[in-house]
Amino acid sequence: MDMKAVAAAVLLLAAATGGCAASADGGTPAPPPAEAAEAAEATQPTQATQDASAEAGPGGLSPTDLAWVQLMMPMDDQIGGMLALAPERAADPGVRKLAARLAPDCASELDRLRTLFRRTGLPETNVHEGHDMPGMLNPEEQRALRAATGPEFDQLVLRNLREYLEQSARLAQSEQQAGGDAAVRALAGSIGQARPAQLAALDRAGG
Repeated sequence: MDMKAVAAAVLLLAAATGGCAASADGGTPAPPPAEAAEAAEATQPTQATQDASAEAGPGGLSPTDLAWVQLMMPMDDQIGGMLALAPERAADPGVRKLAARLAPDCASELDRLRTLFRRTGLPETNVHEGHDMPGMLNPEEQRALRAATGPEFDQLVLRNLREYLEQSARLAQSEQQAGGDAAVRALAGSIGQARPAQLAALDRAGG
């Protein structure tokens, strides 16, 4: 698979969801990764859109499919790790209850994503490691979460969960619109359908 096409697909997903990277305080978006910028220069938007949705690569996944799976896997992995801390770290029973509800959903999503990714035969690595992207915890946020307990931990969980749920819903919609593989699009549809109820549960927990 042409990696420029994959990088272009990342840009397409990002454009559809309001940006590839953003500052931690929600300010001016940070520049996209260099490889994605090169792809943007090398590929006209109309051609990138066509290639990202039509070209099949390893395991039958299009560049858009692969870009979506590679974005969602680290997002779910990070959030799953955060939710696992809640029983011992959270002060609010509502936060603990929310974590107990969402953790199995997150684990199931991650398992299905990994099953799809294994079709490609590619090594499972976090290609977005170190990037400051919406819905993912940057290194500073991860350090703060590891150090927090009680009410401070609760607030971090609620804030990070909202960003994750909202961003993953937008990404799922983009995959459904531009993806090529039926199984990948079906998983995106399942995730998109689950998010409203999960966000409602977050609202009830005070997030």
